[in-house]
Amino acid sequence: MKPVVTAALVIFGLLVPVLAATHSPAWMINSHSAHAEQTNQSLVNDTQAFVTGDAPLPDVYDGRAAAHLEDVEDLVAVAEIIAFAAGLLVILGLLYNDVFFLGAAWLAGIVVVVAGGSAVSFPTVFSAFHQLLFPAGSYVFRTDSLLIRTFPAAFFLDGVKQVALGSAAVLASYVALGVIQRR
Repeated sequence: MKPVVTAALVIFGLLVPVLAATHSPAWMINSHSAHAEQTNQSLVNDTQAFVTGDAPLPDVYDGRAAAHLEDVEDLVAVAEIIAFAAGLLVILGLLYNDVFFLGAAWLAGIVVVVAGGSAVSFPTVFSAFHQLLFPAGSYVFRTDSLLIRTFPAAFFLDGVKQVALGSAAVLASYVALGVIQRR
C-alpha cells in the first residue's frame, strides 16, 4: 500500500469515532433541544435521556405519548447499531473490498437523498418515515399535546439537516479515500 493511502486510512480511522459520536442518532437527539419551550427544558433533557436508554421515561406523558416514546427508544437503539455496523463496513471496504465501499457510499447517498427530500417537503418525508417505522396512528398527536410542544417539527428538521451535512461530509471522504486508494 502506498504511503499516502496508508496515511489517509490512518487519518480516516481516527476520524471515524469522532464522526460516529457526533452524527449518531443519540447525539442528534441530545444536541437539538433549542426548539422546546424554555419551561420544559428539564423535561426535554429527561425525555432525551429516556430515548437514548439512559433514564426512565418521565411520568408526565399520557399513554399514547409514552407508547410512542418507547417505540422511539427502540428505534434509536437499532439505529445506533446500524450506524456502528455501517462505519465498520466502510473501514473494511476501504481496506479490503470495493463492494463494502460501494455499499457504504450508497447508504450515505440514500441519507443525502432523504435529507434533500426533507428540504423540499419535510412534512411528507416525516410522515412517510413514521408510517414506515411506527404502528399506524401511534405517531399522530394534537399540536397542543405535551409531546409536540416539547419536540416540535423544527427539532426534527434541524436533526435531518445535521445528519445530511454529516452524511455528505462522510460520503465525500469515502469517495476521496476510494480515489486515493485506487491510485
